[in-house]
Amino acid sequence: NSIIEPLGRIVQAAEKVRGGDLSARVAVKRDWGEMSDLGSAFNRMTRQLRTQREDLVREHDISEQQRQFSEAVLSGVTAGVIGLTQDGRITLMNASAEKLTGFTAQHVLGHPVDVVFPEFTSAFNIAREDIGGRADYQVNLDTPQGLRNFDLRISAYEGARTDTGWVITFDDMTRLVTAQRHSAWREVARRIAHEIKNPL
Repeated sequence: NSIIEPLGRIVQAAEKVRGGDLSARVAVKRDWGEMSDLGSAFNRMTRQLRTQREDLVREHDISEQQRQFSEAVLSGVTAGVIGLTQDGRITLMNASAEKLTGFTAQHVLGHPVDVVFPEFTSAFNIAREDIGGRADYQVNLDTPQGLRNFDLRISAYEGARTDTGWVITFDDMTRLVTAQRHSAWREVARRIAHEIKNPL
């Protein structure tokens, strides 16, 4: 009885723990002898498990809040944002990047950036070779809306782990470039008109 009764209580408590109830404890009696030590060790274990689970749940909630905040920020910016792994695979693409490029995130996630956006390859290679892990570039991308001119920036970042990732941000400069081009041609036309007018 001095063995069976304590073991029975420990088994019952272990079944509760297996069912997810980490508040289960063994009512330890002093006259159990060595079985008291076993019951006390079981109680210490369940207390630690409960504390660890509460810590994990709290950390998960914080991470989830940070993720939701990041998604809200990314969805609100007008610039395109693309996240890459260390070897250049796409991990993230915000709504502006989808709109500017004509690609949807679900079709490009996990794919190498040099396959999906070969126009970005030169800038990515420059950033990888740069000591500061940065590169600024101007690229032309053929999109469903036509040829777009992007002001591209690639930056390295270090996450919680030792690996390094990359962030590509880009703005659509097509209208500005077009306006500059029109302005340049107007100036050329004015000068030509002036040169023709002088002899006349």
